[in-house]
Amino acid sequence: MTAAGWQGTTMLRPGWLAFSGEVGATEPHAHAALQVLIVTAGTVELADAHHIRRRVRAAIIPPRARHAVRGGPGARADMLYLDPAGGAGRHLLTAAAWPGRDRVGAWVDAAHALVPAGDESRDPAALVRAWTAPVPGPRHPALRRALELLPELLAGPVRLTDLAGAVHLSASRLGHLFTAELALPYPVYVRWARLRRAIELARDSATLTEAAHGAGFADGSHLTRVCHEMFGLAPSQLIHLVRAVRQRIRPSPGRPAAARLIGMHRTVIRYGYVPFMLLGVNGAAIALAASGASKLWLVGLLPAAIGCSFAAERALPYEAEWNSPAGDGARDVAHAAVNELLLLVSVGVIPLLAATVTVADLWPRSWPFALQVLAAVLIADLGITLTHYASHKIGVLWRFHAVHHSVKRFYGFNGLMKHPLHQTVEMGAGVAPLILVGLPVDVASALAVAVAVQLLLQHSNADYRVGPLTYVLALNEGHRFHHLKWAGIGDVNFGLFTLTWDHLLGTFSYDPARRFTSDQLGMAAKPDYPTAYLAQLAEPFRASGACHADLPAPGTH
Repeated sequence: MTAAGWQGTTMLRPGWLAFSGEVGATEPHAHAALQVLIVTAGTVELADAHHIRRRVRAAIIPPRARHAVRGGPGARADMLYLDPAGGAGRHLLTAAAWPGRDRVGAWVDAAHALVPAGDESRDPAALVRAWTAPVPGPRHPALRRALELLPELLAGPVRLTDLAGAVHLSASRLGHLFTAELALPYPVYVRWARLRRAIELARDSATLTEAAHGAGFADGSHLTRVCHEMFGLAPSQLIHLVRAVRQRIRPSPGRPAAARLIGMHRTVIRYGYVPFMLLGVNGAAIALAASGASKLWLVGLLPAAIGCSFAAERALPYEAEWNSPAGDGARDVAHAAVNELLLLVSVGVIPLLAATVTVADLWPRSWPFALQVLAAVLIADLGITLTHYASHKIGVLWRFHAVHHSVKRFYGFNGLMKHPLHQTVEMGAGVAPLILVGLPVDVASALAVAVAVQLLLQHSNADYRVGPLTYVLALNEGHRFHHLKWAGIGDVNFGLFTLTWDHLLGTFSYDPARRFTSDQLGMAAKPDYPTAYLAQLAEPFRASGACHADLPAPGTH
C-alpha cells in the first residue's frame, strides 16, 4: 500500500510534532513517538498488528505499536507525535495503562479517558502544555543528562558506551533506563532523534541527502527506510507537509508589493550585513586613521556600529527572544561601556609603550595602510586566540573568563561582556607582539575598531549568511558552538577574527543543522552564576569563582 492523500500543515516543536489536515493512507509502521489521533471530519480506520480494523474518533497509540492508517473520503484529523522523553509523552505513557498495548481497542479506550472533548482538543500546543504539567521529564539524572548530550552527537556515530561513559553509568544501566523510562530501546530512540533532526534540516531547505547526512544517516536510502518504518510515509511526503508552514512571509492579496519589499530587505541584511560591517565600518575606520583625522571620528564609529548591530538583530533575528532583555540589559551596557573604554585607553598608551618597550622598529610602514591593518589583525588574532584557548585550560584565567560564558542569550553586546581584567590580558597578548616591532598609533586605532566590530558580529543575533566563509571567519554561526554550556562541548572555535588557528589546534567544530536555544547556553557547572555587574566583577576573587568542569562528552570535536 502506497501512502497517498495527505494534505495539511505540520508544526515541528521541541518535543513534539503536530499534523492537521486531510488523512490519506499509510503503510504498516511503528514509530518511536507516542501518537495522539483525533478525527475531526469523515472516517478514519486504524489497523493493528493483529489485522483488526476499527473506525475511530480518537486514539492514543503507544511507541513501537505497529499500525496502519486509512482515511475515508473527506477524512480530516489532528495528530500529535510526542517524544517519550518530554513531559507530555511521559505523562501519557504513565496515564494510559494500555492493557493490550498492541491492540486498537486499547488505543481507543486510552483516548476516551485522556483526550478532552470539544474545542479544547483542537489546540495541539494547549494539549501538550496540559499533559506536560504533571510530569516534567525523566526521573533519573543520568538519563536527563544523556538526553541533553544526545543532540550534540547526532551528526556522527552515537555509541551507547560513549554516551554512558559521559554520564558515568555502565552501558547496560543506561540502556535499561531508556527502556524503563521512555519505553524505547536506545537504538530506536536514536533513530527517532535522527529522524527529527533530518525533518528539521529539510524544513530549513536542505536537500534529502543533506538532511540525511546532517542527521547522521548513512545516506538518503537509510533515511527513507527509517521514515517508512516510523511514519509509513516517504520522507519527501512528510517533509512537504512540514515545509508547508515554514514560509515566513505570506503576502496578503492586497499587499504583494509590501511583502516583496519585506523579503528584499531581509535578503539584503542576510547577505549584506557582514560585508557592510567588515568592509564598510572597518573601511571607514581605516580611511579616517590613514588620513590622520581626529580620533574622535573613530570613537564615533563605535556607537554607529552598535546601532547597526541592534537594527540587524531586530530586522532578521536568529532567535527573537534573544532581542528582549532578561534582567541583563543594564549589566550588559555596563560591561560594554567599560570594555570599550579599555580599548580606547589601550590605543592612547601605545605611544608611551612604543617609546619604552619596542625591541626593533620592524613595522612595514611602506606597505599600503589597509595592508598594515590587515597584518595587525592577523598577528593579534594569534595572540588573542591562544589566550582564549588557555583561558579554558588554566584555572586562574577561567575564573575571569567565566563571566563571558555566563550569558543566557546570544546577541551583539555579549562580545563586549567580559571581565575587564580578562579583557586586558587578552588584548595585551594580541597587541604586545605588535608593539615590540613598532606598531604605529594610527594602525592601532583602526585595529581597535576592527576588534569591536568583530565582537559584535561574532555574537550577533542576526540570522546572516556568509557561505563557505563560515569555515574561515570567526562569526556567529560557528561561535554559538563555543557558548554551549557543557564543558568539553564548548571548548571549540576560540578564534576572534579567523578560525585558522582552530583548524590547526583541532578545536574547530561546526554543524549546519544545529539550532540553539537559551537552555543550551551558559555554564552547566554553574547555573547560578551571579548576574549583576558588580557581583560578576567580584566573583573571580571568591572561592565560588572556581567553576569545576562539567561531565565531558564524546566526539565533541
